[in-house]
Amino acid sequence: MKEYDVVVLGSGSGMFVVYEAILRGLSTALIDRGPLGGTCPNFGCIPSKMLMYPADRIVEINEASRLGITVRVEHIDFSGIMDRMRRSVEDAQRRLRQSFSALRGLDLLRGRRNLYHSVRDESRRHPRCRAQVLYRHRLSPIRTRNPGPRNC
Repeated sequence: MKEYDVVVLGSGSGMFVVYEAILRGLSTALIDRGPLGGTCPNFGCIPSKMLMYPADRIVEINEASRLGITVRVEHIDFSGIMDRMRRSVEDAQRRLRQSFSALRGLDLLRGRRNLYHSVRDESRRHPRCRAQVLYRHRLSPIRTRNPGPRNC
């Protein structure tokens, strides 16, 4: 079982901590079970803005008559809009994987892990654990009672 100075759960905003820990020469593990980058680049901010942008342009076109411009929307290629958004997410994933692989001193651990505070605390080990991580510092996002929608 490998021991780390810092363990970060989730690759969203926790990456700021990862970069700082690596710059300080600390052995660092990043545990992430979801898509790299967290919610914002994969399900939240970026994809939603890529969908809102064309919608905003349609609203501007429809309101152009206020300026004395007569135009109309002939066709909306929704599948093309969705493909553009998905390509952007895939490109972001590819760039994140490349940047993670270039970070020296970072172990990226995919999936779930069981964390143990020290080597001396063997009593807390579960006999069926497949992956175990020892750490000195653990950082994780605060969970709320209502985590929001599950199917984004």
